[in-house]
Amino acid sequence: MAELTTVAVAGASGQLGKPLVSLFIKSGHYSIVRILVRQGTIDKPEFQEYRDRSGVEIVEVDYENPESVLASLKDIQLVVSCVAKPGQITNQLPLAKAAHTAGVKLFIPSDFGQNFPTYGDPNDRYVNTPVLYGKYAFFKLANEINLPQASFAVGNWMESLITPRGGFDFAARKVTIYGTGEPPVSWAVTNDIARYVDHILRTVPLKEALGKKFRMQGDRQSPNDIVRLWEQKYGEKLEVTYKPISEIHKLLDESEGNNFLASLWNEWANGRGAFPPDEVDNHYFPDWNPKKVVDYI
Repeated sequence: MAELTTVAVAGASGQLGKPLVSLFIKSGHYSIVRILVRQGTIDKPEFQEYRDRSGVEIVEVDYENPESVLASLKDIQLVVSCVAKPGQITNQLPLAKAAHTAGVKLFIPSDFGQNFPTYGDPNDRYVNTPVLYGKYAFFKLANEINLPQASFAVGNWMESLITPRGGFDFAARKVTIYGTGEPPVSWAVTNDIARYVDHILRTVPLKEALGKKFRMQGDRQSPNDIVRLWEQKYGEKLEVTYKPISEIHKLLDESEGNNFLASLWNEWANGRGAFPPDEVDNHYFPDWNPKKVVDYI
């Protein structure tokens, strides 16, 4: 998308937004890199480092005021949303509507994760869960208003999930796995995700990108594979506890479908945690060379 030379980023201070903004600035490709910040947050320390950067603008947005949102996109061709929940509804949807009105050429939604169904499966309450409604709501709106968009399915973030929170407590030498642990899972680290997204946005023609979901994969390892890799790397044994899928369903029921980790574990356990090999789009970035799980753990 070399033809798109002005970009606005929402969620620029987040885990993915921050490295993405840095890459946008470093590339020199964009004449405008506009950072959209929520009303009342413009003086936060995380935004101050951008104030004196050439070509960088910081714009305060009142997402409850359509005119404010629309004004924030003046002269913008590309919008990248990295907002987290609940901003996927409260911020991203007004931003998408404004992008349509402003004539933005391409909108990238905050969909940087696993390859969940675009709208969810209405027949499976453990897939079509409220915690994912923000993602589904965007695609529904984009179709309704014919918003030009492309999205990124990047797999599972190692920094967030190969952790005690994700069931891998290596410090305690304990791992908890739901299901058999054998189905493969797609993985990547945040900086590699940012590098891939930045590369795609600067190199793939807009016509080719429109409506496409780019599927990138830094590595492909099952939970059991990760246990084996760790034990081989460190020469120690891990205590692994396996729990049935019914325990995931219990977690989702107890949270009324709002347990995001349980939603991920449900995908892993049911064999939907990895992209089919023939659908992976790593070929768009031949020199990517992403970090592998064995190097992360």
